Amino acid sequence: MIEESRSFEVCSTCPHSCNTKLQRKAIERSLIAHEEFIESLPPELSRLTDASRKHIRTGELRLKAMDDE
Repeated sequence: MIEESRSFEVCSTCPHSCNTKLQRKAIERSLIAHEEFIESLPPELSRLTDASRKHIRTGELRLKAMDDE
């Protein structure tokens, strides 16, 4: 199983991931979902919040890399 925080890296190097517009939309939807997830979590679940924030940072870096390509 792929670690979620690495999912963008795996998808970006996959030979079947040819449609970058589709990739971009999927990454953007994922980031929105993680932001909403963070807002709904109680403070005692801070580990999940941290993991989602890490995923968001990774996704933002991937989007920036896509812009630079």
